[in-house]
Amino acid sequence: MLLDGHQVQIYVYLREQAEIIQTGYAQQMKTRRQVTKLEDFNASKALLTPVARDYGALLEKLSAVFGKNAIDIGIFERERLRDGNIVNDMLEKLSLKPDHEFAQFGHEQNISLDLPSLVILNEMDRRNETDAGARHAAVDILMNDISLLGAGEKYFLSAEDVTLVRESFAASNTRVVENYLDRNWPHAALFSYHGNPWNTSAPADIAQAVSRKNSVLARHTDYPTWNGKTVSGVDLQRFVVATDEWLPATAAGLSTQSAACTLRFRVEWRHITPAHSRIALNIVGRTGAQVKDIQILVNGVALGELLPNASRIGLQIPLEQIPDYGLVNIQLRAHYARPPHLPGDGDFAGFILESLQFLLLK
Repeated sequence: MLLDGHQVQIYVYLREQAEIIQTGYAQQMKTRRQVTKLEDFNASKALLTPVARDYGALLEKLSAVFGKNAIDIGIFERERLRDGNIVNDMLEKLSLKPDHEFAQFGHEQNISLDLPSLVILNEMDRRNETDAGARHAAVDILMNDISLLGAGEKYFLSAEDVTLVRESFAASNTRVVENYLDRNWPHAALFSYHGNPWNTSAPADIAQAVSRKNSVLARHTDYPTWNGKTVSGVDLQRFVVATDEWLPATAAGLSTQSAACTLRFRVEWRHITPAHSRIALNIVGRTGAQVKDIQILVNGVALGELLPNASRIGLQIPLEQIPDYGLVNIQLRAHYARPPHLPGDGDFAGFILESLQFLLLK
Protein backbone atom coordinates (compact mmCIF):
# COMPACT_ATOMS: atom_id res chain seq x y z
CA MET A 1 0.00 0.00 0.00
CA LEU A 2 1.33 3.44 -0.92
CA LEU A 3 0.79 4.79 2.59
CA ASP A 4 2.57 1.97 4.41
CA GLY A 5 5.12 3.38 6.82
CA HIS A 6 3.40 6.76 6.97
CA GLN A 7 1.34 8.17 9.78
CA VAL A 8 -2.04 9.21 8.40
CA GLN A 9 -4.41 11.61 10.12
CA ILE A 10 -7.80 12.30 8.55
CA TYR A 11 -9.69 15.47 9.38
CA VAL A 12 -13.40 15.32 8.69
CA TYR A 13 -15.95 18.09 9.06
CA LEU A 14 -19.55 16.95 9.20
CA ARG A 15 -22.49 19.19 8.38
CA GLU A 16 -26.10 18.44 9.21
CA GLN A 17 -27.53 16.42 6.33
CA ALA A 18 -30.58 18.63 5.77
CA GLU A 19 -28.22 21.59 5.38
CA ILE A 20 -25.63 20.03 3.10
CA ILE A 21 -28.20 18.45 0.78
CA GLN A 22 -29.51 21.95 0.02
CA THR A 23 -26.20 23.82 -0.06
CA GLY A 24 -24.65 20.99 -2.08
CA TYR A 25 -27.36 21.32 -4.72
CA ALA A 26 -26.86 25.09 -4.79
CA GLN A 27 -23.13 24.55 -5.35
CA GLN A 28 -23.83 22.17 -8.23
CA MET A 29 -26.15 24.75 -9.77
CA LYS A 30 -23.27 27.25 -9.78
CA THR A 31 -21.09 25.03 -11.92
CA ARG A 32 -23.22 23.53 -14.69
CA ARG A 33 -26.69 22.73 -15.99
CA GLN A 34 -28.58 20.30 -13.73
CA VAL A 35 -31.20 17.76 -14.74
CA THR A 36 -32.52 17.57 -11.15
CA LYS A 37 -34.95 20.40 -10.39
CA LEU A 38 -36.10 21.82 -7.06
CA GLU A 39 -39.47 20.09 -7.20
CA ASP A 40 -37.76 16.71 -7.63
CA PHE A 41 -36.65 16.83 -3.97
CA ASN A 42 -40.24 16.76 -2.71
CA ALA A 43 -40.51 13.58 -0.56
CA SER A 44 -37.83 11.86 -2.69
CA LYS A 45 -35.89 9.45 -0.48
CA ALA A 46 -33.27 9.03 -3.21
CA LEU A 47 -32.44 12.74 -3.13
CA LEU A 48 -33.16 13.40 0.55
CA THR A 49 -31.35 10.40 2.02
CA PRO A 50 -28.38 9.64 -0.27
CA VAL A 51 -25.91 7.02 0.90
CA ALA A 52 -23.10 9.58 0.71
CA ARG A 53 -24.67 11.42 3.68
CA ASP A 54 -24.64 8.36 5.94
CA TYR A 55 -21.77 9.57 8.13
CA GLY A 56 -21.72 6.48 10.30
CA ALA A 57 -21.13 4.21 7.30
CA LEU A 58 -18.55 6.62 5.85
CA LEU A 59 -16.49 6.75 9.04
CA GLU A 60 -16.69 2.99 9.50
CA LYS A 61 -15.12 2.51 6.06
CA LEU A 62 -12.33 4.96 6.86
CA SER A 63 -11.64 3.50 10.30
CA ALA A 64 -11.51 -0.03 8.86
CA VAL A 65 -8.50 1.06 6.81
CA PHE A 66 -6.80 3.70 8.97
CA GLY A 67 -8.17 3.01 12.46
CA LYS A 68 -10.45 5.14 14.63
CA ASN A 69 -7.58 7.06 16.17
CA ALA A 70 -6.59 8.39 12.75
CA ILE A 71 -9.91 10.21 12.34
CA ASP A 72 -10.44 13.68 13.77
CA ILE A 73 -14.05 14.86 13.53
CA GLY A 74 -15.22 18.45 13.50
CA ILE A 75 -18.80 19.68 13.33
CA PHE A 76 -19.51 22.29 10.70
CA GLU A 77 -21.55 24.65 12.85
CA ARG A 78 -20.35 28.20 13.35
CA GLU A 79 -20.60 28.11 17.15
CA ARG A 80 -18.44 24.96 17.26
CA LEU A 81 -15.63 26.32 15.10
CA ARG A 82 -12.67 28.28 16.37
CA ASP A 83 -13.71 31.96 16.15
CA GLY A 84 -16.65 30.74 14.08
CA ASN A 85 -14.22 30.15 11.22
CA ILE A 86 -13.35 26.81 9.64
CA VAL A 87 -9.90 28.02 8.51
CA ASN A 88 -8.96 29.04 12.07
CA ASP A 89 -10.40 25.79 13.35
CA MET A 90 -8.29 23.72 10.97
CA LEU A 91 -5.16 25.71 11.76
CA GLU A 92 -5.67 25.00 15.46
CA LYS A 93 -6.10 21.29 14.79
CA LEU A 94 -2.81 21.31 12.89
CA SER A 95 -1.10 23.38 15.62
CA LEU A 96 -0.24 26.05 13.07
CA LYS A 97 -0.05 29.76 13.73
CA PRO A 98 -0.47 32.25 10.88
CA ASP A 99 2.48 34.51 10.13
CA HIS A 100 2.27 38.25 9.40
CA GLU A 101 1.50 37.63 5.73
CA PHE A 102 -1.53 35.46 6.43
CA ALA A 103 -4.78 37.30 5.78
CA GLN A 104 -8.43 36.39 5.67
CA PHE A 105 -11.05 38.55 4.06
CA GLY A 106 -13.78 39.96 6.22
CA HIS A 107 -16.68 38.84 4.05
CA GLU A 108 -18.00 35.50 2.84
CA GLN A 109 -16.01 34.18 -0.12
CA ASN A 110 -18.07 31.17 -1.15
CA ILE A 111 -21.47 32.78 -1.61
CA SER A 112 -24.37 30.34 -2.00
CA LEU A 113 -27.16 30.91 -4.45
CA ASP A 114 -30.47 31.67 -2.77
CA LEU A 115 -33.80 30.06 -3.63
CA PRO A 116 -34.95 32.78 -6.09
CA SER A 117 -31.66 32.39 -7.99
CA LEU A 118 -32.11 28.61 -8.10
CA VAL A 119 -35.63 29.05 -9.47
CA ILE A 120 -34.25 31.21 -12.30
CA LEU A 121 -31.48 28.75 -13.14
CA ASN A 122 -33.91 25.82 -13.00
CA GLU A 123 -36.01 27.53 -15.65
CA MET A 124 -32.94 28.23 -17.80
CA ASP A 125 -31.92 24.58 -17.53
CA ARG A 126 -35.45 23.40 -18.23
CA ARG A 127 -35.60 25.40 -21.49
CA ASN A 128 -32.03 24.38 -22.35
CA GLU A 129 -31.78 27.47 -24.59
CA THR A 130 -28.79 29.03 -22.81
CA ASP A 131 -25.26 28.04 -23.78
CA ALA A 132 -22.69 27.26 -21.09
CA GLY A 133 -21.03 30.67 -21.35
CA ALA A 134 -24.28 32.59 -20.97
CA ARG A 135 -25.32 30.41 -18.03
CA HIS A 136 -21.95 30.97 -16.38
CA ALA A 137 -22.43 34.73 -16.79
CA ALA A 138 -25.95 34.55 -15.33
CA VAL A 139 -24.66 32.69 -12.26
CA ASP A 140 -21.95 35.32 -11.81
CA ILE A 141 -24.47 38.17 -12.02
CA LEU A 142 -26.78 36.44 -9.50
CA MET A 143 -23.87 35.95 -7.08
CA ASN A 144 -22.84 39.57 -7.61
CA ASP A 145 -26.39 40.64 -6.78
CA ILE A 146 -26.39 38.60 -3.56
CA SER A 147 -23.07 40.15 -2.53
CA LEU A 148 -24.56 43.62 -2.97
CA LEU A 149 -28.10 43.20 -1.62
CA GLY A 150 -27.90 40.08 0.50
CA ALA A 151 -29.47 36.67 -0.02
CA GLY A 152 -33.15 35.92 -0.12
CA GLU A 153 -34.69 32.71 1.13
CA LYS A 154 -31.86 30.22 1.64
CA TYR A 155 -33.71 26.91 1.86
CA PHE A 156 -35.95 25.03 -0.55
CA LEU A 157 -36.90 21.92 1.45
CA SER A 158 -40.17 21.80 3.36
CA ALA A 159 -40.31 21.18 7.10
CA GLU A 160 -41.68 17.71 6.34
CA ASP A 161 -38.74 16.90 4.09
CA VAL A 162 -36.26 18.10 6.72
CA THR A 163 -37.96 15.84 9.29
CA LEU A 164 -37.62 12.92 6.88
CA VAL A 165 -33.89 13.63 6.45
CA ARG A 166 -33.26 13.93 10.18
CA GLU A 167 -35.20 10.79 11.08
CA SER A 168 -33.50 8.77 8.33
CA PHE A 169 -29.99 9.61 9.55
CA ALA A 170 -30.70 9.71 13.30
CA ALA A 171 -29.38 6.20 14.04
CA SER A 172 -26.26 6.73 11.92
CA ASN A 173 -25.51 10.08 13.60
CA THR A 174 -25.91 8.46 17.02
CA ARG A 175 -23.31 5.83 16.06
CA VAL A 176 -20.90 8.62 15.19
CA VAL A 177 -21.32 10.17 18.65
CA GLU A 178 -20.94 6.83 20.41
CA ASN A 179 -18.01 5.48 18.40
CA TYR A 180 -15.96 8.46 17.30
CA LEU A 181 -16.46 11.38 19.66
CA ASP A 182 -14.99 11.98 23.07
CA ARG A 183 -16.92 10.65 26.08
CA ASN A 184 -17.21 14.26 27.21
CA TRP A 185 -19.09 15.28 24.06
CA PRO A 186 -21.38 17.99 25.48
CA HIS A 187 -24.40 17.33 23.28
CA ALA A 188 -27.02 14.62 23.21
CA ALA A 189 -26.92 14.47 19.41
CA LEU A 190 -24.27 14.87 16.72
CA PHE A 191 -25.70 18.22 15.60
CA SER A 192 -27.28 21.00 17.62
CA TYR A 193 -30.36 21.27 15.36
CA HIS A 194 -30.71 24.83 16.59
CA GLY A 195 -31.82 26.19 13.21
CA ASN A 196 -34.76 25.51 10.96
CA PRO A 197 -33.27 24.62 7.57
CA TRP A 198 -36.54 24.71 5.65
CA ASN A 199 -38.35 27.18 3.45
CA THR A 200 -40.48 29.65 5.42
CA SER A 201 -41.10 32.20 2.65
CA ALA A 202 -44.47 32.81 1.03
CA PRO A 203 -44.66 31.85 -2.67
CA ALA A 204 -45.58 35.45 -3.53
CA ASP A 205 -42.37 36.70 -1.89
CA ILE A 206 -40.27 34.19 -3.85
CA ALA A 207 -42.03 35.20 -7.08
CA GLN A 208 -41.33 38.87 -6.38
CA ALA A 209 -37.65 38.17 -5.73
CA VAL A 210 -37.43 36.09 -8.92
CA SER A 211 -38.95 38.97 -10.91
CA ARG A 212 -36.44 41.47 -9.50
CA LYS A 213 -33.47 39.20 -10.20
CA ASN A 214 -34.67 38.55 -13.75
CA SER A 215 -34.72 42.33 -14.25
CA VAL A 216 -31.14 42.53 -13.00
CA LEU A 217 -30.11 39.83 -15.48
CA ALA A 218 -31.90 41.60 -18.33
CA ARG A 219 -30.07 44.86 -17.57
CA HIS A 220 -26.62 43.31 -17.49
CA THR A 221 -26.50 40.39 -19.91
CA ASP A 222 -25.87 42.81 -22.81
CA TYR A 223 -22.41 43.24 -21.29
CA PRO A 224 -20.39 40.08 -21.99
CA THR A 225 -18.98 38.75 -18.73
CA TRP A 226 -15.21 38.48 -19.09
CA ASN A 227 -12.43 37.11 -16.88
CA GLY A 228 -9.70 39.17 -18.57
CA LYS A 229 -8.06 36.44 -20.64
CA THR A 230 -6.73 37.70 -23.97
CA VAL A 231 -9.38 38.09 -26.68
CA SER A 232 -8.30 38.73 -30.27
CA GLY A 233 -9.39 38.50 -33.90
CA VAL A 234 -13.01 37.66 -34.66
CA ASP A 235 -13.71 37.01 -30.97
CA LEU A 236 -13.52 40.77 -30.32
CA GLN A 237 -16.95 41.08 -31.94
CA ARG A 238 -18.53 40.13 -28.58
CA PHE A 239 -17.47 43.50 -27.13
CA VAL A 240 -19.05 45.60 -29.89
CA VAL A 241 -21.90 47.89 -28.86
CA ALA A 242 -23.13 49.51 -32.08
CA THR A 243 -22.47 47.59 -35.29
CA ASP A 244 -22.47 50.80 -37.34
CA GLU A 245 -19.36 51.99 -35.46
CA TRP A 246 -17.26 48.93 -36.32
CA LEU A 247 -16.68 46.83 -39.39
CA PRO A 248 -17.29 43.08 -38.84
CA ALA A 249 -14.41 41.51 -36.93
CA THR A 250 -11.88 39.48 -38.90
CA ALA A 251 -8.81 37.45 -38.03
CA ALA A 252 -6.94 40.78 -37.92
CA GLY A 253 -9.33 42.19 -35.33
CA LEU A 254 -11.89 44.99 -35.26
CA SER A 255 -11.52 48.02 -37.48
CA THR A 256 -13.31 51.35 -37.56
CA GLN A 257 -13.31 54.62 -39.43
CA SER A 258 -15.60 56.28 -36.92
CA ALA A 259 -14.50 59.27 -34.89
CA ALA A 260 -15.95 57.60 -31.78
CA CYS A 261 -16.74 53.98 -31.06
CA THR A 262 -17.45 51.91 -27.98
CA LEU A 263 -16.63 48.55 -26.49
CA ARG A 264 -18.14 47.11 -23.34
CA PHE A 265 -17.82 44.19 -21.00
CA ARG A 266 -18.58 43.11 -17.47
CA VAL A 267 -15.77 42.11 -15.11
CA GLU A 268 -16.44 38.61 -13.78
CA TRP A 269 -17.38 39.18 -10.13
CA ARG A 270 -16.23 35.84 -8.73
CA HIS A 271 -12.60 36.67 -9.57
CA ILE A 272 -12.58 39.94 -7.61
CA THR A 273 -11.44 39.81 -3.98
CA PRO A 274 -11.12 42.57 -1.37
CA ALA A 275 -7.37 42.49 -2.01
CA HIS A 276 -7.85 43.80 -5.54
CA SER A 277 -7.83 47.55 -6.08
CA ARG A 278 -7.55 48.06 -9.82
CA ILE A 279 -7.61 46.55 -13.28
CA ALA A 280 -4.68 46.68 -15.67
CA LEU A 281 -6.28 46.82 -19.12
CA ASN A 282 -4.03 46.20 -22.14
CA ILE A 283 -5.21 47.40 -25.55
CA VAL A 284 -3.25 46.28 -28.61
CA GLY A 285 -3.94 47.85 -32.00
CA ARG A 286 -2.66 50.11 -34.72
CA THR A 287 -3.78 53.38 -36.21
CA GLY A 288 -4.25 54.52 -39.79
CA ALA A 289 -1.85 56.97 -41.38
CA GLN A 290 -4.12 59.97 -40.88
CA VAL A 291 -4.83 59.41 -37.18
CA LYS A 292 -3.25 61.95 -34.85
CA ASP A 293 -4.22 60.14 -31.68
CA ILE A 294 -6.99 58.12 -30.10
CA GLN A 295 -8.25 59.21 -26.70
CA ILE A 296 -9.47 56.37 -24.48
CA LEU A 297 -12.23 56.92 -21.92
CA VAL A 298 -13.33 54.28 -19.44
CA ASN A 299 -16.76 54.82 -17.92
CA GLY A 300 -16.56 58.46 -18.98
CA VAL A 301 -13.10 59.15 -17.54
CA ALA A 302 -10.16 59.87 -19.88
CA LEU A 303 -7.37 57.46 -18.91
CA GLY A 304 -4.92 57.62 -21.81
CA GLU A 305 -4.35 57.92 -25.52
CA LEU A 306 -2.97 55.74 -28.25
CA LEU A 307 -0.48 57.51 -30.50
CA PRO A 308 0.34 56.61 -34.13
CA ASN A 309 3.75 55.17 -33.31
CA ALA A 310 2.46 52.99 -30.46
CA SER A 311 0.90 49.55 -30.87
CA ARG A 312 -0.31 49.04 -27.33
CA ILE A 313 -1.41 50.97 -24.28
CA GLY A 314 -1.84 49.87 -20.69
CA LEU A 315 -4.50 51.52 -18.55
CA GLN A 316 -4.92 51.38 -14.78
CA ILE A 317 -8.63 51.39 -13.88
CA PRO A 318 -9.43 51.79 -10.16
CA LEU A 319 -12.17 49.37 -9.10
CA GLU A 320 -14.09 52.23 -7.49
CA GLN A 321 -14.49 53.62 -11.00
CA ILE A 322 -16.40 50.48 -11.99
CA PRO A 323 -20.09 50.26 -10.95
CA ASP A 324 -21.44 47.63 -8.58
CA TYR A 325 -22.16 45.05 -11.26
CA GLY A 326 -18.73 45.38 -12.89
CA LEU A 327 -19.80 47.19 -16.05
CA VAL A 328 -17.03 48.71 -18.17
CA ASN A 329 -17.61 51.02 -21.15
CA ILE A 330 -14.55 51.87 -23.24
CA GLN A 331 -14.92 54.75 -25.67
CA LEU A 332 -12.31 55.37 -28.35
CA ARG A 333 -12.25 58.92 -29.73
CA ALA A 334 -10.08 59.35 -32.81
CA HIS A 335 -8.61 62.67 -33.91
CA TYR A 336 -7.69 62.73 -37.59
CA ALA A 337 -5.18 64.87 -39.44
CA ARG A 338 -7.67 64.73 -42.33
CA PRO A 339 -11.05 62.99 -42.72
CA PRO A 340 -10.59 59.24 -43.18
CA HIS A 341 -13.18 58.88 -45.96
CA LEU A 342 -11.47 61.01 -48.66
CA PRO A 343 -11.41 59.60 -52.19
CA GLY A 344 -8.48 57.30 -52.65
CA ASP A 345 -8.44 56.11 -49.06
CA GLY A 346 -9.88 52.77 -50.15
CA ASP A 347 -10.22 50.39 -47.18
CA PHE A 348 -8.31 52.75 -44.93
CA ALA A 349 -9.14 52.05 -41.30
CA GLY A 350 -8.85 54.73 -38.70
CA PHE A 351 -8.03 52.15 -36.05
CA ILE A 352 -7.63 48.39 -35.86
CA LEU A 353 -8.11 46.74 -32.46
CA GLU A 354 -6.10 43.53 -32.40
CA SER A 355 -6.56 42.28 -28.83
CA LEU A 356 -7.81 43.11 -25.33
CA GLN A 357 -6.65 41.68 -22.03
CA PHE A 358 -6.85 42.67 -18.37
CA LEU A 359 -5.40 41.63 -15.03
CA LEU A 360 -6.78 42.23 -11.56
CA LEU A 361 -4.14 43.86 -9.38
CA LYS A 362 -3.75 44.49 -5.67
